[in-house]
Amino acid sequence: MNQLIVFFACILVSSFATYPYQEKDHIINLGDPSWSLANNEFPRGLFVYFYEPYCNPCRQMWPELVEAAGFLATHGSRVKFAKVECHDEVNLCNTRKVTAFPTLILYMQNRPEQEYRGPRDALSIQKWISKVVDSSYEVVNDQNTLFKKFDGAILLTTESLGINEAYQNDPYAFEIARAGNALINKMAGSPAVFITQRAEVMPLSQTEASHTILQKISDAFYSKKIAVPNFSWGMKTKLETGTENIDYIIFFRTNKFSVGDASKAFDQAYPEFGNNVFQFVYLNVADDVLGNKYGRAFGVSADGDSAVGIISRKNKFNSKYKLNGDITTGNLKSFIEAFRSGKAERYYASAEPLSGQPRGSVRELVSKNYHDITGDSQLNVFVQFYYPWCEPCIKLEPAWNALAYRFRDAKNVVIAKVNIDENDIEGVDLTEFPTLLFYAEGTNKKQVKYTEAQTNIKSLQNFLFTQAPKLHEDIEL
Repeated sequence: MNQLIVFFACILVSSFATYPYQEKDHIINLGDPSWSLANNEFPRGLFVYFYEPYCNPCRQMWPELVEAAGFLATHGSRVKFAKVECHDEVNLCNTRKVTAFPTLILYMQNRPEQEYRGPRDALSIQKWISKVVDSSYEVVNDQNTLFKKFDGAILLTTESLGINEAYQNDPYAFEIARAGNALINKMAGSPAVFITQRAEVMPLSQTEASHTILQKISDAFYSKKIAVPNFSWGMKTKLETGTENIDYIIFFRTNKFSVGDASKAFDQAYPEFGNNVFQFVYLNVADDVLGNKYGRAFGVSADGDSAVGIISRKNKFNSKYKLNGDITTGNLKSFIEAFRSGKAERYYASAEPLSGQPRGSVRELVSKNYHDITGDSQLNVFVQFYYPWCEPCIKLEPAWNALAYRFRDAKNVVIAKVNIDENDIEGVDLTEFPTLLFYAEGTNKKQVKYTEAQTNIKSLQNFLFTQAPKLHEDIEL
């Protein structure tokens, strides 16, 4: 009997040692004790979702992640999905340098970790993992379909490890697809080619290393200027951190995009005007992470018309300019020359004003009504500028909502916020988030920045009383 108990105990210990994770919906739960075990057990691919329980974007994305995990698990994928709650696993998330939520990172043994920055829907996640981990590429027959998202693509007929690794290192640089019968003639007998929407073709060897492939693509875009590159994550980082003094002229691709006169005019302007400080790029607005973000900033929707805009670092931090009229050679030239001479008119993005916001709630302001509200001589206005994905902004939300409710009976107090993903406010320059600005009632309206270290309800309230002492008499606490 004792031998039988020992036998079953050994089985249980052995099972626990090889798979000590809670699992639901094909997603395992990881923490500090199980992290190393999971990385060793799933060397072909561990796709980890780092999240916080209070994070709204995390909650919105979760059903998409579950759907992608289920599909890939039932279709033989080599990747394993995992989740880490950073609220509990602080040390683990700090070690992995996770600072924003949700963050999705693919870990594969003997390869650099790769952050997923694509659209946050199940189909996009599934396709990305199918390429990066499983080397499963979509068959494409139509060239127009191939270039719906990217200006450059790799067509191949057989699997290439180098191409797969190149895509893993920079998935925004190009698309990969297997050539269908209608595109086989583009291959000219090569196992793989890099092709642009203007039909320039560059053969690639099946044994070519990933760094060589990326260098060839970079040379094709930048040195020879045969095609306009796609806006990459690296470009976004340079733009937002100011590490390089570059102005970007962006062609916003929408779902209506097709290769035609507009893209031809843009491509032809590239060799004439593109240089080390003025970079031409394509950006797909349907891309939820990069395209959607900058599309909203220029008032361009995924289902709208294609557009061209400039984001400048040299004139003023991320100042924007938008081409009016059709995208033609003449209009592009006039637009660029006006920008370079300082005569172009700045573009200020604005969402539409909201109506029917209940009393006692935070009022959502937009560019179109910001100066009317903050400039009203009868109002004390306290405004928070925020990004929806910004962790400190999310943490401030409960105190900000409580502040609005506490001053619900004060008709001369407005607690407000501005989503700076969708709005540019003229006369307000922002360098940190969230930024809190106060406008006291009176005819001489001035903005005062909140600089206190604490952002709890008591500190925010005391700041209001300091700036507008009369509120002490009007508010019952």
